[in-house]
Amino acid sequence: MQCLRENRTLLHGMLRTRLGRRFDVNRRFAELVKRFDGTPPRPSRKPFGIWTKLTTRIAIPLPIALWMGADILQHHFGTADNFFKGTFITDKDPNDLAEFYSAEDLLKIIAMHPILFDFFMNKVQPTEAEVTEDTALLSTEETNFKAAGLGLDVSFEIIQQEDEVDGEEKVTSFMRHERFVDYFPILDLLGIKLVLWDQTWTYGFQRLTDGRVEVFHHGERFYGPWPIRMIIFLHQYYVLLGCESYINGDAFGTEDNEDRQQEQLSCTPMHMFKEFVLRRREKRENQHRALKHDQRSNQQTTDTAKVKETVHRLKRLSESQSTGSLARRKGSSDSVDQQGMKNETMTQSCLDWMVDSPKKPNKKDDRQIPQFKYQPGIGMVAAAA
Repeated sequence: MQCLRENRTLLHGMLRTRLGRRFDVNRRFAELVKRFDGTPPRPSRKPFGIWTKLTTRIAIPLPIALWMGADILQHHFGTADNFFKGTFITDKDPNDLAEFYSAEDLLKIIAMHPILFDFFMNKVQPTEAEVTEDTALLSTEETNFKAAGLGLDVSFEIIQQEDEVDGEEKVTSFMRHERFVDYFPILDLLGIKLVLWDQTWTYGFQRLTDGRVEVFHHGERFYGPWPIRMIIFLHQYYVLLGCESYINGDAFGTEDNEDRQQEQLSCTPMHMFKEFVLRRREKRENQHRALKHDQRSNQQTTDTAKVKETVHRLKRLSESQSTGSLARRKGSSDSVDQQGMKNETMTQSCLDWMVDSPKKPNKKDDRQIPQFKYQPGIGMVAAAA
């Protein structure tokens, strides 16, 4: 029995090490000992409740987790209607706006760079077949063209309304209704139409009651995977900013600045970057000028405070000097009021010269400084010139 107790004590000490605590062997051994001694084991407390169910860890295979995450993203950011809406206000001529959105100038902004624009336009092939109700993407009056080798099918139609404004016929409402359908490029050449994504847009404007024009870009419908929609959203947001920058620019709508217009349209991102840098530069220059003006104002305020303090001291000195001179003066022909007026006039002339003196001491002052001298029994009097 003595040997058994010693071995038992030794085993207890060994199981109290870090390795024993790590694998929870000590607790298990204690339960075995209690069973050996005849003591009933302590019942384990199992947690229960909704919190336990929410915090329970469940092993999910990685492919299933990725598929569930992609499905949630597709549900919220994938196929949807009215997925984009952007507007801006301009005071340009509506006829110039209609010409811009009807021509290929809009495509230059969409292409972002001349290389991409030429690459796309070289592959465009207008559809010669008559558009029917079965083949139409928008309506039977649409204009359709395809991009060879890219699997892109594009159709658009122009809808505008003209009214008489100030005796002239002007466009009051305009819409460029356009649809882009992208098929799988290789299968499209084989005649198999497998849609990758499909998007419908409306670019237009409408005249407001105050004479200005509200331009809008509206994404009506998108069908496709959610990553493509995110890319299209960012790209169309750039298109909106690019159109706003170009339309509200000085070169838009003028016949004399065609070269400048084509320069802006050739690479709109670079033009927008230059405008951003120019605006930041003007803002910093204005802040620098304002800071210089504030520094000068503060310096002028400080000088004015010093002058006011000097004026106050001179007034007190003048009053005390006037009182002393009157007390010492006997038999003088001037009255008290006349002497006070002389001293006040003398002090005011000195103060006027101090306030009106130039702020820059380096420049020569041609004005003559007033001279005063003290006469016993009378006080400070103006010296003869």
